[in-house]
Amino acid sequence: MANLNFFSRLLCILAALVSQPCAASISNSHITPFAQSELEFIVDSKSDYDNKLISRLENASVFENLHSFSKQDLYLKQKVIYRFHQQDLHEVSPQADLASLKQQDPSINILIPFSFLYQVDQGLQLKYAEQEKVKNAIFSATIEKYLWVELGRFLMRQFELPFSGNEVFALDNFSTLMLINLNKTDSDFILDATEVFLLLEQSGPLASQEDYDAEVALDEERYRKAVCLILGKDYLLSTEQTEESYHQLLEDLAWNQAKIEQCRKLYLEKLGNWLQALKPHLRTDHSLGNWLAAQ
Repeated sequence: MANLNFFSRLLCILAALVSQPCAASISNSHITPFAQSELEFIVDSKSDYDNKLISRLENASVFENLHSFSKQDLYLKQKVIYRFHQQDLHEVSPQADLASLKQQDPSINILIPFSFLYQVDQGLQLKYAEQEKVKNAIFSATIEKYLWVELGRFLMRQFELPFSGNEVFALDNFSTLMLINLNKTDSDFILDATEVFLLLEQSGPLASQEDYDAEVALDEERYRKAVCLILGKDYLLSTEQTEESYHQLLEDLAWNQAKIEQCRKLYLEKLGNWLQALKPHLRTDHSLGNWLAAQ
Protein backbone atom coordinates (compact mmCIF):
# COMPACT_ATOMS: atom_id res chain seq x y z
CA MET A 1 0.00 0.00 0.00
CA ALA A 2 1.27 3.45 -0.81
CA ASN A 3 1.80 6.02 1.92
CA LEU A 4 2.48 9.71 2.11
CA ASN A 5 6.26 9.45 2.54
CA PHE A 6 6.76 8.51 -1.06
CA PHE A 7 10.23 9.99 -1.38
CA SER A 8 11.70 7.61 1.20
CA ARG A 9 9.75 4.65 -0.21
CA LEU A 10 11.15 5.22 -3.69
CA LEU A 11 14.81 5.94 -2.96
CA CYS A 12 15.63 2.78 -4.86
CA ILE A 13 14.18 4.35 -8.00
CA LEU A 14 16.58 7.26 -7.71
CA ALA A 15 19.47 4.82 -8.00
CA ALA A 16 18.33 3.97 -11.50
CA LEU A 17 17.91 7.49 -12.80
CA VAL A 18 21.42 7.78 -14.16
CA SER A 19 21.41 4.52 -16.10
CA GLN A 20 19.89 4.14 -19.53
CA PRO A 21 20.07 1.19 -21.93
CA CYS A 22 22.17 1.35 -25.07
CA ALA A 23 20.07 1.72 -28.19
CA ALA A 24 20.67 -0.14 -31.43
CA SER A 25 21.99 1.84 -34.34
CA ILE A 26 18.97 1.27 -36.60
CA SER A 27 15.81 3.22 -35.92
CA ASN A 28 12.37 2.08 -36.94
CA SER A 29 8.99 3.75 -36.65
CA HIS A 30 6.12 1.88 -35.09
CA ILE A 31 2.55 3.08 -35.57
CA THR A 32 -0.28 1.73 -33.46
CA PRO A 33 -3.47 0.39 -35.05
CA PHE A 34 -5.16 3.73 -34.29
CA ALA A 35 -3.24 5.68 -36.95
CA GLN A 36 -6.35 6.82 -38.83
CA SER A 37 -8.08 8.31 -35.80
CA GLU A 38 -7.84 11.80 -34.30
CA LEU A 39 -5.28 10.50 -31.82
CA GLU A 40 -2.22 8.62 -33.03
CA PHE A 41 0.87 7.04 -31.47
CA ILE A 42 4.19 6.97 -33.30
CA VAL A 43 7.22 5.27 -31.78
CA ASP A 44 10.84 5.85 -32.72
CA SER A 45 12.21 2.61 -31.31
CA LYS A 46 15.93 1.84 -31.54
CA SER A 47 16.22 -1.39 -29.60
CA ASP A 48 14.36 -4.53 -28.61
CA TYR A 49 14.09 -3.01 -25.16
CA ASP A 50 12.18 -0.04 -26.60
CA ASN A 51 9.78 -2.37 -28.36
CA LYS A 52 9.24 -4.46 -25.24
CA LEU A 53 8.35 -1.36 -23.21
CA ILE A 54 5.82 -0.28 -25.84
CA SER A 55 4.37 -3.80 -25.98
CA ARG A 56 3.81 -3.72 -22.24
CA LEU A 57 1.83 -0.51 -22.64
CA GLU A 58 -0.18 -2.03 -25.47
CA ASN A 59 -0.90 -5.17 -23.44
CA ALA A 60 -2.16 -3.00 -20.57
CA SER A 61 -4.55 -1.16 -22.96
CA VAL A 62 -2.84 2.18 -22.29
CA PHE A 63 -3.05 3.34 -25.90
CA GLU A 64 -6.53 1.88 -26.29
CA ASN A 65 -7.80 3.85 -23.27
CA LEU A 66 -6.61 7.17 -24.70
CA HIS A 67 -7.75 6.35 -28.20
CA SER A 68 -11.23 5.29 -27.07
CA PHE A 69 -11.70 8.41 -24.98
CA SER A 70 -10.63 10.70 -27.83
CA LYS A 71 -12.82 8.88 -30.34
CA GLN A 72 -15.95 8.34 -28.25
CA ASP A 73 -15.93 11.43 -26.05
CA LEU A 74 -14.20 14.36 -27.72
CA TYR A 75 -14.48 16.59 -30.76
CA LEU A 76 -10.86 17.56 -31.40
CA LYS A 77 -10.00 20.53 -33.60
CA GLN A 78 -6.66 19.03 -34.60
CA LYS A 79 -5.14 15.59 -34.79
CA VAL A 80 -3.01 14.70 -31.77
CA ILE A 81 0.14 12.62 -32.28
CA TYR A 82 2.04 11.15 -29.36
CA ARG A 83 5.65 10.67 -30.46
CA PHE A 84 7.82 8.40 -28.33
CA HIS A 85 11.33 9.55 -29.19
CA GLN A 86 14.94 9.23 -28.06
CA GLN A 87 15.60 12.72 -26.76
CA ASP A 88 16.42 13.02 -23.07
CA LEU A 89 13.63 13.87 -20.64
CA HIS A 90 15.22 17.17 -19.59
CA GLU A 91 16.33 18.27 -23.06
CA VAL A 92 12.83 19.04 -24.31
CA SER A 93 9.47 19.68 -22.75
CA PRO A 94 6.97 17.01 -23.87
CA GLN A 95 4.37 19.71 -24.45
CA ALA A 96 6.77 22.00 -26.35
CA ASP A 97 5.02 21.44 -29.65
CA LEU A 98 1.78 22.87 -28.23
CA ALA A 99 3.03 26.26 -29.41
CA SER A 100 2.10 25.18 -32.92
CA LEU A 101 -1.54 25.49 -31.86
CA LYS A 102 -1.20 29.20 -32.58
CA GLN A 103 -0.04 28.39 -36.10
CA GLN A 104 -3.08 26.18 -36.75
CA ASP A 105 -0.96 23.22 -37.84
CA PRO A 106 -2.95 20.24 -39.12
CA SER A 107 -1.65 18.07 -36.27
CA ILE A 108 -0.14 18.51 -32.83
CA ASN A 109 2.82 16.50 -31.56
CA ILE A 110 3.10 15.59 -27.90
CA LEU A 111 6.68 14.46 -27.35
CA ILE A 112 7.28 11.58 -24.92
CA PRO A 113 10.99 10.85 -24.33
CA PHE A 114 12.00 7.20 -23.99
CA SER A 115 14.26 8.27 -21.13
CA PHE A 116 11.17 8.63 -18.94
CA LEU A 117 10.09 5.06 -19.74
CA TYR A 118 13.63 3.81 -19.02
CA GLN A 119 13.75 5.53 -15.65
CA VAL A 120 10.36 4.20 -14.57
CA ASP A 121 11.12 0.64 -15.66
CA GLN A 122 14.62 0.46 -14.20
CA GLY A 123 13.54 1.96 -10.88
CA LEU A 124 10.67 -0.49 -10.56
CA GLN A 125 12.97 -3.35 -11.51
CA LEU A 126 15.12 -2.54 -8.48
CA LYS A 127 12.12 -2.48 -6.16
CA TYR A 128 10.00 -5.28 -7.62
CA ALA A 129 12.58 -7.58 -9.22
CA GLU A 130 10.66 -10.72 -8.25
CA GLN A 131 7.16 -9.28 -8.74
CA GLU A 132 6.66 -9.06 -12.48
CA LYS A 133 2.91 -8.48 -12.32
CA VAL A 134 3.23 -5.64 -9.84
CA LYS A 135 6.09 -4.05 -11.76
CA ASN A 136 4.17 -4.14 -15.04
CA ALA A 137 1.00 -2.74 -13.46
CA ILE A 138 2.79 0.23 -11.88
CA PHE A 139 4.87 0.86 -15.01
CA SER A 140 1.81 0.97 -17.26
CA ALA A 141 -0.19 3.13 -14.87
CA THR A 142 2.71 5.60 -14.49
CA ILE A 143 3.17 6.03 -18.24
CA GLU A 144 -0.58 6.27 -18.76
CA LYS A 145 -0.78 9.01 -16.14
CA TYR A 146 1.95 10.88 -18.00
CA LEU A 147 0.01 10.58 -21.27
CA TRP A 148 -3.24 11.78 -19.66
CA VAL A 149 -1.46 14.77 -18.10
CA GLU A 150 -0.15 15.81 -21.52
CA LEU A 151 -3.53 15.27 -23.19
CA GLY A 152 -5.16 17.37 -20.48
CA ARG A 153 -2.57 20.10 -21.07
CA PHE A 154 -3.31 20.01 -24.79
CA LEU A 155 -7.08 20.23 -24.19
CA MET A 156 -6.62 23.20 -21.87
CA ARG A 157 -4.64 25.00 -24.58
CA GLN A 158 -6.76 24.05 -27.57
CA PHE A 159 -10.12 24.81 -25.98
CA GLU A 160 -8.86 27.56 -23.63
CA LEU A 161 -10.53 25.78 -20.72
CA PRO A 162 -11.52 28.06 -17.81
CA PHE A 163 -9.42 26.65 -14.95
CA SER A 164 -8.08 29.05 -12.33
CA GLY A 165 -5.15 28.57 -9.98
CA ASN A 166 -2.15 26.31 -10.48
CA GLU A 167 -2.53 24.38 -13.74
CA VAL A 168 -0.67 21.40 -12.32
CA PHE A 169 -3.55 20.56 -9.96
CA ALA A 170 -6.12 20.59 -12.77
CA LEU A 171 -3.91 18.24 -14.79
CA ASP A 172 -3.37 15.98 -11.79
CA ASN A 173 -7.13 15.79 -11.31
CA PHE A 174 -7.75 15.02 -14.97
CA SER A 175 -5.14 12.25 -15.14
CA THR A 176 -6.29 10.66 -11.88
CA LEU A 177 -9.96 10.78 -12.90
CA MET A 178 -9.10 9.10 -16.20
CA LEU A 179 -7.02 6.40 -14.53
CA ILE A 180 -9.53 5.44 -11.87
CA ASN A 181 -12.52 5.45 -14.21
CA LEU A 182 -11.06 3.81 -17.32
CA ASN A 183 -8.79 1.20 -15.74
CA LYS A 184 -9.40 -2.08 -14.01
CA THR A 185 -6.01 -1.67 -12.36
CA ASP A 186 -6.04 -1.95 -8.58
CA SER A 187 -6.15 1.49 -6.94
CA ASP A 188 -3.02 0.61 -4.97
CA PHE A 189 -1.08 0.47 -8.23
CA ILE A 190 -2.48 3.83 -9.30
CA LEU A 191 -1.28 5.36 -6.04
CA ASP A 192 2.14 3.80 -6.53
CA ALA A 193 2.17 5.12 -10.09
CA THR A 194 1.36 8.59 -8.79
CA GLU A 195 4.36 8.38 -6.46
CA VAL A 196 6.67 7.35 -9.28
CA PHE A 197 5.34 10.00 -11.65
CA LEU A 198 5.77 12.83 -9.14
CA LEU A 199 9.26 11.69 -8.24
CA LEU A 200 10.52 11.41 -11.80
CA GLU A 201 8.66 14.42 -13.18
CA GLN A 202 10.77 16.67 -10.97
CA SER A 203 14.03 14.69 -11.07
CA GLY A 204 15.99 17.55 -12.64
CA PRO A 205 18.42 19.68 -10.59
CA LEU A 206 17.02 22.37 -8.29
CA ALA A 207 18.76 25.68 -7.64
CA SER A 208 18.63 25.66 -3.84
CA GLN A 209 17.47 23.88 -0.72
CA GLU A 210 14.50 26.23 -0.60
CA ASP A 211 13.51 25.16 -4.10
CA TYR A 212 13.83 21.53 -3.06
CA ASP A 213 11.72 22.02 0.07
CA ALA A 214 9.05 23.84 -1.94
CA GLU A 215 9.02 21.03 -4.52
CA VAL A 216 8.66 18.39 -1.82
CA ALA A 217 5.77 20.28 -0.21
CA LEU A 218 4.03 20.70 -3.58
CA ASP A 219 4.44 17.04 -4.49
CA GLU A 220 3.13 15.91 -1.11
CA GLU A 221 0.05 18.08 -1.62
CA ARG A 222 -0.42 16.69 -5.12
CA TYR A 223 -0.12 13.15 -3.80
CA ARG A 224 -2.66 13.78 -1.02
CA LYS A 225 -5.16 15.08 -3.56
CA ALA A 226 -4.70 11.97 -5.72
CA VAL A 227 -5.25 9.77 -2.68
CA CYS A 228 -8.37 11.75 -1.84
CA LEU A 229 -9.83 11.39 -5.34
CA ILE A 230 -9.28 7.62 -5.29
CA LEU A 231 -10.78 7.28 -1.81
CA GLY A 232 -13.66 9.53 -2.82
CA LYS A 233 -14.59 7.32 -5.75
CA ASP A 234 -14.19 4.10 -3.80
CA TYR A 235 -16.24 5.58 -0.96
CA LEU A 236 -19.11 6.06 -3.37
CA LEU A 237 -18.92 2.40 -4.34
CA SER A 238 -18.75 0.87 -0.87
CA THR A 239 -18.01 2.60 2.42
CA GLU A 240 -17.25 -0.60 4.27
CA GLN A 241 -14.95 -1.89 1.55
CA THR A 242 -13.14 1.45 1.41
CA GLU A 243 -12.48 1.47 5.13
CA GLU A 244 -11.18 -2.10 5.04
CA SER A 245 -9.05 -1.74 1.89
CA TYR A 246 -7.42 1.53 2.94
CA HIS A 247 -7.18 1.01 6.68
CA GLN A 248 -3.38 1.35 6.85
CA LEU A 249 -3.32 4.33 4.49
CA LEU A 250 -6.03 6.14 6.43
CA GLU A 251 -4.11 5.49 9.62
CA ASP A 252 -0.87 6.82 8.09
CA LEU A 253 -2.63 9.96 6.89
CA ALA A 254 -4.62 10.36 10.13
CA TRP A 255 -7.82 10.67 8.09
CA ASN A 256 -11.13 9.86 9.74
CA GLN A 257 -14.62 9.28 8.36
CA ALA A 258 -15.21 13.02 8.05
CA LYS A 259 -12.13 13.34 5.84
CA ILE A 260 -13.30 10.47 3.64
CA GLU A 261 -16.61 12.25 3.21
CA GLN A 262 -14.69 15.34 2.12
CA CYS A 263 -12.87 13.17 -0.42
CA ARG A 264 -16.21 11.97 -1.75
CA LYS A 265 -17.22 15.59 -2.31
CA LEU A 266 -13.82 16.38 -3.85
CA TYR A 267 -14.20 13.54 -6.36
CA LEU A 268 -17.65 14.73 -7.42
CA GLU A 269 -16.47 18.35 -7.56
CA LYS A 270 -13.38 17.72 -9.72
CA LEU A 271 -15.25 15.35 -12.03
CA GLY A 272 -17.99 17.96 -12.35
CA ASN A 273 -15.43 20.71 -13.05
CA TRP A 274 -13.87 18.80 -15.92
CA LEU A 275 -17.30 17.87 -17.26
CA GLN A 276 -18.38 21.51 -17.36
CA ALA A 277 -15.09 22.69 -18.86
CA LEU A 278 -15.15 20.11 -21.66
CA LYS A 279 -18.93 20.06 -22.17
CA PRO A 280 -18.96 22.18 -25.37
CA HIS A 281 -16.42 19.78 -26.88
CA LEU A 282 -17.91 16.45 -25.76
CA ARG A 283 -19.93 14.02 -27.82
CA THR A 284 -23.52 13.23 -26.83
CA ASP A 285 -22.97 10.02 -24.88
CA HIS A 286 -19.70 10.98 -23.23
CA SER A 287 -18.03 9.08 -20.40
CA LEU A 288 -17.75 11.94 -17.92
CA GLY A 289 -21.51 12.39 -17.76
CA ASN A 290 -21.99 8.66 -17.33
CA TRP A 291 -19.42 8.55 -14.52
CA LEU A 292 -21.14 11.38 -12.72
CA ALA A 293 -24.62 9.93 -13.25
CA ALA A 294 -23.44 6.58 -11.85
CA GLN A 295 -22.86 8.22 -8.48
